[in-house]
Parts: sequence; structure tokens; C-alpha cells
Amino acid sequence: MVGPVKIKQIHSSSCFACGERSPGSWCSLLAQAARSALDQTKMLLSFQPGQLVFREGDPCNGIYIIRYGTVVQLSAGLSEEDSVVGICHQEDTLGYRAFVTDSPHRYSAEAATECQVCYIDRSTLRSVIDADPAVGHRFLCEMAVKKEEIEALIVKGRTLPVRARLAQVLLVFKDRYANADEEGRMRFELPISRGILASVVGTRPESLSRAIRALERAGVAQFRGRAVLVDDLDDLLDEIGKDTGGAS
Repeated sequence: MVGPVKIKQIHSSSCFACGERSPGSWCSLLAQAARSALDQTKMLLSFQPGQLVFREGDPCNGIYIIRYGTVVQLSAGLSEEDSVVGICHQEDTLGYRAFVTDSPHRYSAEAATECQVCYIDRSTLRSVIDADPAVGHRFLCEMAVKKEEIEALIVKGRTLPVRARLAQVLLVFKDRYANADEEGRMRFELPISRGILASVVGTRPESLSRAIRALERAGVAQFRGRAVLVDDLDDLLDEIGKDTGGAS
């Protein structure tokens, strides 16, 4: 894997004019003075699939806000392969837990697709928090919410068969990427490879393949490479609530 590629340090592109910021995003909560400070120091970084944004164990020198693309969070386990512990998308913030706790990164962040992220260095962010303590409070709130979401998924995932876990992940991607056609069917492209998808689901690639075939046989979803077609969303939701007896 290779390192990040810095496109440029942004001075002319303003946070106020950022088209990637939604009303509920972290950046939208910053005061005007804070955004002005970020305009002077933030950097726009570009990553290709497979490039590391940062590595597990690296010191936290700042945070990264995804402008577009998908980033997977990887944790080194007992096996030779890293485990996927999270998937981040547009507007998600990377590295804030390590920043808040003043500790090294507890996971690696790797681009799953072509990505651009805004990088805010530690000293700038610390100045923003010192000037507006409410920003620090929002960091803690975001960290708490994310922790609860992850714990809930882990607990639920332990009780679900592979087929249901796959349906659960597809629902997450549906919320992010799907568009409905004229007949109401949902279509979207998986932003990650099947190998990474297997790790996200928490199973081996061969078990994932069996679960995919099972969903296709049941008419719940169709897979063509990374393209997914769901005829009836209720069928996908029903998968999570039924006992499918594993991947079959």
C-alpha cells in the first residue's frame, strides 16, 4: 500500500461555500470564526483505492473529514489479515477519537474507493476548541453516538445468521447509495469489493457467496458484480427478522 497524495493546500476554497456540507454535518456546527480559521490551514487530500489515510498505531496529528468516497476502518487481529471494523462515507470524520483521547490511532483507515478528505491539523483544531468549548462537546457527543451504534451492531450481529447480516449491510448501503427506478426497485453499486464485504459481514468469502446465492434464489436481491437490485425493500427488511438458518 502507498501513502496519501496531497492535491493542494486550500486557501481560496471556503468552508462556507463547501457543497459537500449538509445542515447536520459536523462542519455546519462550527461558528463563523472557526470556519474562517479552517479556511487558512486545512488541506485537501486525495486517495486512490488501497491507499492508507493513516495507519493503526500512528500518532494522531489531526482529523480527516470525508468530502466524497468510502473509507474502511481496519484493525490488526491475530490472523495475518486485518479485520474491517467500520465503513465511513461522505461527511464522516476520521481520527476524532484518537484526537479527543490524545492517543495513537486504534485502527487503520484505508480508501475503499477514490476519496477526497479535508485534513485539519491538531494545532488548528485545538485552537478552534479553545476558542469555542462547545466544539469539544460536539466531538464527545459524536464519539458517544458512534460507540453506541457500533456496540449495537456487534451485539445484533452475533445473533444473526450470515444471510441476515448481509441483508443488514445491504440496507446500510441502500440508505447511502440507492436510487429507485420507475417501478420502485432499488438499485445501487457496492462501494467495496466482495472480499471487504465478507469482512464487514463477519464471514469467509465462500460463506458470503452462499448467502448471496440464497438471497438471489429467494428473489430478495440480485447481484451483478458490484451492482445490486432489490425488487421489494420489505423483503430485505424481513431477512433481518427471520431465522434463515445461517447462509442457506
